[in-house]
Amino acid sequence: MIDRGWKENPDLTSPNYNFIWTLKTNEIPHVLNKNQIANHYHNNIEITKKSGLSKNIKNLIFENIDIDNFYPRCYELSERHEMEDFLEDFKTTKAISILTRFLIENSKISENNIYSTNISNANNIKNQITEDKLKTAIEICERKLMFFEVEPTTSNQYIEKLNLDYHIKSLLNQNGLKLITDREWSIISEEENKTYTKEMQKLEKMNKIVVNPKNFFRSKSLLTRVPTNFSSKEEKLTTNKISNQKEDLTVISLEKYLPIVNSLLQRLRKIFPQISISGEKNIWILKPSGLSRGRGITCINSLNEILKFIKTNSNQYIIQKYIENPLIIKGRKFDIRQWVLVTDLDPLTIWLYDTPYLRFGAEEYKPDDFSNLYSHLTNNSVVKYSKNFDNSTIIGNMWEIENFAEYLILKYGRNVWKELQEKIIKIVISSMESVKKLIKNRKNSFELYGYDIMIDEHLNAWLIEVNSSPAMDYSTVKIT
Repeated sequence: MIDRGWKENPDLTSPNYNFIWTLKTNEIPHVLNKNQIANHYHNNIEITKKSGLSKNIKNLIFENIDIDNFYPRCYELSERHEMEDFLEDFKTTKAISILTRFLIENSKISENNIYSTNISNANNIKNQITEDKLKTAIEICERKLMFFEVEPTTSNQYIEKLNLDYHIKSLLNQNGLKLITDREWSIISEEENKTYTKEMQKLEKMNKIVVNPKNFFRSKSLLTRVPTNFSSKEEKLTTNKISNQKEDLTVISLEKYLPIVNSLLQRLRKIFPQISISGEKNIWILKPSGLSRGRGITCINSLNEILKFIKTNSNQYIIQKYIENPLIIKGRKFDIRQWVLVTDLDPLTIWLYDTPYLRFGAEEYKPDDFSNLYSHLTNNSVVKYSKNFDNSTIIGNMWEIENFAEYLILKYGRNVWKELQEKIIKIVISSMESVKKLIKNRKNSFELYGYDIMIDEHLNAWLIEVNSSPAMDYSTVKIT
């Protein structure tokens, strides 16, 4: 701007300016003169703060937009009802991950024509899927499907379907029941039960709430879909009784269960779009709600560790489902940084920078190693500290979008980037629609956002977060 003849006012508190660019929204007056322009709207934390995005984007349900198709499910752990939702989601996702792992492992066994019915290594027993665990996981997933295998035909039924899980849970809580019982959880997570202390149990129960279903059941059609034969005893919540005998430490018969599990996972995928990202390890990612640049992020797949982490950390945290099937390029995980410029909220006016770029992890992607954030995170503010940063085959651990588009054409034989770009545009519009009435509009103002988008192996685009005042300086060698 100086090169173009502008002059800089060194007094940051001076009201004499035509253009102000600042990182802090509170440094901008609420009212601007006609000849003044500012780079922020007030209250933009409704989309840039992780908890704000998580809360507000869920309102798209009233616009008949299913966020499960582009926003990994996310919970604000400081909110009691959100904590309750997360606990149930974590446990049911654990059941789904057991079925997924069983299918993957036995598919490999089938391909190699190798199968053994005995466990020879005692150290690996806890990693095996026993019959009791598999049967319990199947029953949990069948119960989850029992309420949802009805396709909506109208917009009201669509909203009803998305809210149904909450309605049913309210009814069960009123009767002291759970969609997944403590006994079922003890079976499918035996590796956690060894360290599941009374202290952790108290913390989990403390975050439970009981909701009166009368406040939510406004439709008889909802009530008719809720089974009436539930008993107050947890054992009768399951569709089949589970034996009280000790777990059978025998590997499951491939022929007996493989078709059942395969069919069940296919039914789940039809109804729950995020089954594909849930994976076989049930990994979740904890994020401080108000921090940026990858600070304080932790990957965890143990409920005990999550509850312990929450208790010992004073920061406000959200927890989001980790995408377990990311598209991997040259052994590296990546995301797309898309710059978005909003120049008006009424009418909503959005501009997308047409050449976004890719940011790669600095080290080989290893989903089993949660401690290595240089493998899991792609933010340059984090990965630049890796000792292997300069040894990557990807120069600067970034790609121009042209490199990505060319890679996709060679791999898939079509213009995949154009398809992804259309998905990203829909994500940006939907997310801004969810907050346009919450952010305070002001003429002569604009907002530059940095959208972080991930791509999975099925070429689905996922919104991770939205950043305010994204860095625009060069972080790689400048090519002239």
